[in-house]
Amino acid sequence: MNRAARGALIGGAVGALVAVAQTVRAEDDPPQVVAVHAVRGAAQGALVGALVGWVLDRTSAKPASGVAAYTEVAKDAWTGAVDTAEQAYEVARPRLEHAYEATRPRVEHAVEATRPRVEHAVEVALPVVELATELARERAQDLAEAARRRAA
Repeated sequence: MNRAARGALIGGAVGALVAVAQTVRAEDDPPQVVAVHAVRGAAQGALVGALVGWVLDRTSAKPASGVAAYTEVAKDAWTGAVDTAEQAYEVARPRLEHAYEATRPRVEHAVEATRPRVEHAVEVALPVVELATELARERAQDLAEAARRRAA
């Protein structure tokens, strides 16, 4: 896998995570807004990552194997892909905003309806998670002690 593809994958993942982290900080945003921001962040991150990977491929110390002749074609294709992505975003944006506005009341109602059940589930699960954490901690300490004895 070349650097541009790896850069696109890594950039997309990082872009989505950063967008979600920034959106989640604003607690007023419903899940649809978080999803839209995550998709936008992933797309932007993938574009930047692919561009960085492509530049790294072009500037690497070893000579390119036959691909160097197609640099201009690849550059034009990249520019076309970016333009197409921007146009797709502009076309989809009003529809996404409309879908968000149409579903917002239903989502808010669903959140309010499920909140007591989720809170109850957390209350029921918390002692079990605490017990599992304590058992795992004890087991890890036992294993660490056994490893120390073996190493000595």
